[in-house]
Amino acid sequence: MAALTATKIAALDRSKQNGKFADGLGLYFVAPKKGHSYWSYRYTVHGKRREMTLGKYPFMGLAVTVTLKMVIQKHE
Repeated sequence: MAALTATKIAALDRSKQNGKFADGLGLYFVAPKKGHSYWSYRYTVHGKRREMTLGKYPFMGLAVTVTLKMVIQKHE
């Protein structure tokens, strides 16, 4: 799966295309039909899949989101 880029995310947000767009490493850019786009992180704990919302776009950019994801991974 292709990595997310700031340019790609901005284009997805402007196009109002809804869906989940992955970077292939558990990070998702979620664009719902209604409301604001947001960042989500999927992970597994004790064999159970979990999902954590990291923040809303554009208030939280790609670089900050990736850094936050790496901090969370370190503490799992």
